[in-house]
Amino acid sequence: MITLFHPSTGQVRVKGVTSCPNVVLHPWLEAELLTILETLPPAKVLDEADNWAAWARWQAGLSVKPTLCDTLPPLRLLLVMDNLKGHLTASFVVWLFEHGVMPLYTPLSGSWLNMTESIQRIIAQRDTGHIAFAGGFDPPTGGAIVFRGVEREHVEAFVRSDPYYVNGLVTDYRIERWNLLRGH
Repeated sequence: MITLFHPSTGQVRVKGVTSCPNVVLHPWLEAELLTILETLPPAKVLDEADNWAAWARWQAGLSVKPTLCDTLPPLRLLLVMDNLKGHLTASFVVWLFEHGVMPLYTPLSGSWLNMTESIQRIIAQRDTGHIAFAGGFDPPTGGAIVFRGVEREHVEAFVRSDPYYVNGLVTDYRIERWNLLRGH
């Protein structure tokens, strides 16, 4: 599964795949990013020095700094990705730059930003029938997962092994028994 997650809205773009080499990942990401870029307001045009400074400012303090192209369009989007070799491929990084996208790379230990592992765990539990539904609140202040037919210990183990909990992004949770009054 490959995902593209927008943290402020909670929107996730997903594609099911059996493997994810660059020839699968890059075209999908490029198509999704083009769709996202089309929805953004027009880019503010800056003079060359200010435009270059806008790009360079986002590289300050990074341990992985791709070399910027000589000419750059206005910066339109920041893309946070895991620090994997495929994300550093020169042709892909140049494509991002040419479309006004600045790639920012997480440390290898920060792969929880990807969110893929969490989603895959929920899908696996749903496929076994243990999760009835799951989702985030609107506005994004938290979320809920409704389990069925499992003991409390199963839910606790699921939460405690979730990447968001393990990495300290979820620091509190509540488990409640829910009695469905009507439904299937």
